[in-house]
Amino acid sequence: MPSPKTLVLGLVAVLATVANAGLCKPSDTTTSETATTTTEATSTTSQTSAPTNCHDTGCPIDNYCPFGATECTPGCGSSVDCSVGQCYNNQCGDPECYTNDDCESNEVCTEGSCGPLYCSSDADCNEGQSCELGVCKTSTLSVCTSDEDCGPGQGCTAGICLATVVPSCSVDSDCGSGETCDGGNCYAISYRP
Repeated sequence: MPSPKTLVLGLVAVLATVANAGLCKPSDTTTSETATTTTEATSTTSQTSAPTNCHDTGCPIDNYCPFGATECTPGCGSSVDCSVGQCYNNQCGDPECYTNDDCESNEVCTEGSCGPLYCSSDADCNEGQSCELGVCKTSTLSVCTSDEDCGPGQGCTAGICLATVVPSCSVDSDCGSGETCDGGNCYAISYRP
């Protein structure tokens, strides 16, 4: 029977795959207030929206939207985000291998990279891979105990490295004219969260 850590990592990988496949996405905007102004000649309606999470479908080619982020990031979440090649380790390009025949006789093609046929520890695997049940696998999510265990632009949330959302402000003066800082984000003064 697999260890609890292996089961948790497997579940997290499945959830991340579902989220990256676009099956779980928040709505595009949260409309908080509608104001209507009427004069003799015109009638105007305006909406103020809170910041929302981005979606892969709104990102330029060779960019993607990491789960929970509000802006597109260079790289890819899947091969559909790439203009050329395939997505490996969040980068568009051609993989080192497609099948085991593309590797040396003592290597195996795992997720686009040639690596040892079998492994007994992470040290036997290529950079960015870990030894799982004797096979080198590319880690899609990193396990962590603190923010220092994660890469740049990531923080440790519930034991997993996830993209961090950087606040756009800390005080009202960080925002533009007619805006106020609330919870690290700039909003139009008419917006009431």
